[in-house]
Formats: sequence, structure tokens, C-alpha cells
Amino acid sequence: MKRTVLAVGTATALIFGGMGVALADGESIYTNGTSPTCSSCHERGVAGAPKLNAPEDWEDRPSSVDELVDSTLSGKGAMPAYESRADRGDLVKAIEYMLSTL
Repeated sequence: MKRTVLAVGTATALIFGGMGVALADGESIYTNGTSPTCSSCHERGVAGAPKLNAPEDWEDRPSSVDELVDSTLSGKGAMPAYESRADRGDLVKAIEYMLSTL
């Protein structure tokens, strides 16, 4: 019985703990990633960048992570293109983190 409980507890921790790690990684990339960092504009809404925790800022934006990554790689408005400056996987994590705040 102890082994079963331990196994279930460990599996649960891995599943749900892993989700927290992914968001934590995304937050770290958002805050400390390629310069200029996501947070340097999205924290304050610089040049119309949609802010975290502000669903109304994201209403006219795509909700697809892939579309948001593509626009980040090519640049949009005042946001520079991150093609060859940032890893696509890192951008996915940062964007998933940003969307998780809405």
C-alpha cells in the first residue's frame, strides 16, 4: 500500500510539478531572455505592447501560440524581429507564460 501511494504521489508531483516548471521557465525567459526582453515592453505596455494580466489588451491579438510566435519572429509594430535572435522553443514558453496571466 505504501508503494502505491508513493507512486501515485510521485506521478502527480511530476505531472503537476512539471507544469509549474514550464511556466517558471517561461517566466524566466520572459524576464531575462533575448534583449530586449519581453518584459521590457510587455510589463508597461510600451508602444502598444499588450500587458500581462490585462485580457483587454489581448482582445485583438491572435490567441494561437504559433501565430504569436510567428509574429514575434518576424516583428510587429515597434517590436523588433527575433528571427535568428531567439530560440523558437523559448518564445513558445515565454508566450505561454504571458497568456497564462490572462
